[in-house]
Amino acid sequence: MTALAMGTKDVPKEVCDVTKMMMSHFTPRMGSLPTFEYEALRKLSMPVLYMAGSRDQLLQSQKSADRLKSLAPTSDIRIIDRGHAIFDIGKDLADYFESI
Repeated sequence: MTALAMGTKDVPKEVCDVTKMMMSHFTPRMGSLPTFEYEALRKLSMPVLYMAGSRDQLLQSQKSADRLKSLAPTSDIRIIDRGHAIFDIGKDLADYFESI
């Protein structure tokens, strides 16, 4: 399960421990995930960062990125080499926030 969600077998033990703790208190959403309406995305005026894993087995990262980019063209889209769970991106986030 960890490899499926993370997209790799090289997951740090600490990440696995925190994930197990979170999942012990997690109630999964049944049904489809809510999405933002097209018009709401077109109205975004603030900086938007979308980071998603290229190997996500749960969500269609590239499809979501393409939709966001078409509706909010100034969005910063970053599809990174990860699965569904994204970790070790603190520097990427710091660099992004310093750039805006």
